[in-house]
Amino acid sequence: MATGKRLLALYGTEQGHTAQIAAFVGAVAREAGWEADVLCGKDVPADFSLQPYAAALIAASVHDRRYEACVRDFVRAHRDALRALPCAFLSASLAGIGPKLLVERLAAAFYRETGWQPDVSLSVGGALLYRQYKPVQRQLMRLGSGLFGGPTDTSRDHDLTDWSAVRRFTRRFLGAPAEPAPPRPARG
Repeated sequence: MATGKRLLALYGTEQGHTAQIAAFVGAVAREAGWEADVLCGKDVPADFSLQPYAAALIAASVHDRRYEACVRDFVRAHRDALRALPCAFLSASLAGIGPKLLVERLAAAFYRETGWQPDVSLSVGGALLYRQYKPVQRQLMRLGSGLFGGPTDTSRDHDLTDWSAVRRFTRRFLGAPAEPAPPRPARG
């Protein structure tokens, strides 16, 4: 049984952006009064247990229409324990800026493949790291981004994550009160 308000934010990443998202989730959880452990799916110890956690948020990015193998493997291995906890799934991808149906299909395939269904989920844009891609990949990613109305300027990288949405989603998932809206400027 969980011993308090402790969140596991487990992630899989290929280029590092989903690690940044998971770290942000951990920071938001701490701001909301939770303890938070942020763990890469590749670094899960063999004797890992979800017992100390009151909730889990799984974050994964999509590459070649699939989520990272380490996340799929973690969810399969811990499916029963995850089912006993409040769980959230956060999907980061170029598809996160595109048609909602595409993202829903990718997530549904992941849920079928792992036999797990989160309580809540959020899809956000990931990052286009054009400057890190090889020339052919850069052009393919530019074409894909253009199809979704995303950025096509390959001279720089693009962060497509709606960080405010991630913050609101995390706070809502953890049952934290919504943050107050910033004060409106006085009318003169």
